[in-house]
Amino acid sequence: MVDDFAVVAISKLDIATLEPLEGAVFTMYTMDGTPVATATSGPEGYAEFRQVLHGDYYIMETGAPEGYILSPEKRYVSITKFYTNAAPIIWYNNPDISKLRPRTGDDSPIIPVTVLLLFAVSGFCVYSYKTKKKKREEE
Repeated sequence: MVDDFAVVAISKLDIATLEPLEGAVFTMYTMDGTPVATATSGPEGYAEFRQVLHGDYYIMETGAPEGYILSPEKRYVSITKFYTNAAPIIWYNNPDISKLRPRTGDDSPIIPVTVLLLFAVSGFCVYSYKTKKKKREEE
């Protein structure tokens, strides 16, 4: 019977940018902890469990997208003949900041530009001094 099955959808998003995340692995378990199915989020951040039988389940993220922290959260879902998945379950992830490389310097060319400017000003001062000195000697 068609009503005996349901589809449970998950939308995986970056918590800061709300961009969809690909590569998150979710596992659906029965309430006694038996794994039932696994789903992986695609490029649009969606993962689906299809043909889920009526019953009570919980879902956990069992694999985080690359560069993100695994969520310890459990989401509970109860599938009955009245279950509709009008909107997907939204699951957020935090970036793994331990894998981000800290910035250890400045990319701006301020120091070379400042040094060049100092040399130009110094050169102009020396040129002006020599020119004035030469004029005084000629007089």
